[in-house]
Amino acid sequence: MNQEFGQSQMCRRQAEDWRRLPPGPAAQLPGVLYALACSLVNVFIPLHGLPMHFQRCLTLSESEKDKLLGWGKDIFNTEAFELTWRPKSEQLVLYDGDEPVSTCGLLRQHAELCTASLDVGGIGGVVTRPGFRGQGHAGRLLAEALRIFREEWQLDAGMLFCREALVAFYRERDWQRLEVPVRILQPSGTITCPTPVMVYPLHRPWPNGPVHIDSLPW
Repeated sequence: MNQEFGQSQMCRRQAEDWRRLPPGPAAQLPGVLYALACSLVNVFIPLHGLPMHFQRCLTLSESEKDKLLGWGKDIFNTEAFELTWRPKSEQLVLYDGDEPVSTCGLLRQHAELCTASLDVGGIGGVVTRPGFRGQGHAGRLLAEALRIFREEWQLDAGMLFCREALVAFYRERDWQRLEVPVRILQPSGTITCPTPVMVYPLHRPWPNGPVHIDSLPW
């Protein structure tokens, strides 16, 4: 994995079952114990098994590509759209122990509306390996991506493009579907996006009006 991300590349421990050390009782601990408790407040402690953690890199390794993306053809079911897609700036990977189980790509983009200009974080290529599905991995991945957008990149919202069949999945996680035209770039010129576009406002409600994205979709 690329080392340039420094502390942002450190693992955030997670597990299928977890506990947080509650700050109330921790505040009653004296001296060294209190300092230790404070250091654990934002660390998820698994009750069993190896911890889950995130890793960030510029590109997936060959082993990660094989395990995460090499299990089928057109695994994102996007070929029918006949769109040209934009490469992501970095990859976020969720590990279960030493196994990569879920990944997505991240990028930054400017969005223009009639009433506002927003800086959005793009999420694309969300996928979980077939043998690890139904365990909440994609939800954890999305939550970590939004944390990066909010706390590290200080953006206005998250944005993604998806298939109609996945709209309900994202709505259950509080993403909103844009019911207005979204203009995107293609090699032939600017077109109206043929796929659903979902957004996740991070600080304030999403403004009204058509959206122009001076970029390929991701």
